[in-house]
Amino acid sequence: MAERRKRKLRKSTLAFMVILAMVVGAFGASMLCRYYAKEDIPGSNHDAIVETEPTASPTPETVMTKASLFMVGDALLHDVIPTAARTGAGTYDFTPLLGRVGNIAKAYDLEYYNQETILGGDELGIHGYPQFNGPQAYGDAMVDYGFNLVSLATIILLIWARQASIIH
Repeated sequence: MAERRKRKLRKSTLAFMVILAMVVGAFGASMLCRYYAKEDIPGSNHDAIVETEPTASPTPETVMTKASLFMVGDALLHDVIPTAARTGAGTYDFTPLLGRVGNIAKAYDLEYYNQETILGGDELGIHGYPQFNGPQAYGDAMVDYGFNLVSLATIILLIWARQASIIH
């Protein structure tokens, strides 16, 4: 009975951490959208301090800006993915695997993806389950397609969960 209660507590703690990571990621994306929106205002100087005379009836100026956001995930590099992209000793071409989604993503201002596994490269050994490690060329390919936001929160949660003995 006590073991069941511990497992339930571990699962609820993991669920809380996943939700927390998602909230933090959403907040970060929101802040980036605001940052990019401010840059698009013509003639705006974010560092300048402007003093104006108060007017009798101030009317706020409405400025509309927009940014498009493209999100994909999870980039979970099982053994078959690097194997399919391998072109030689330590070289990879992810174009056949990522080309379609990458070409769609290029039309957006902000491109986000969730990198589920580390990209430690051949030096650490390319592995699938349970010791995931992918080639750095995968991350390079995502950057080449314009992805400018990436989260690694799942990796942190998996490391934490393993240390907390939530997953075995």
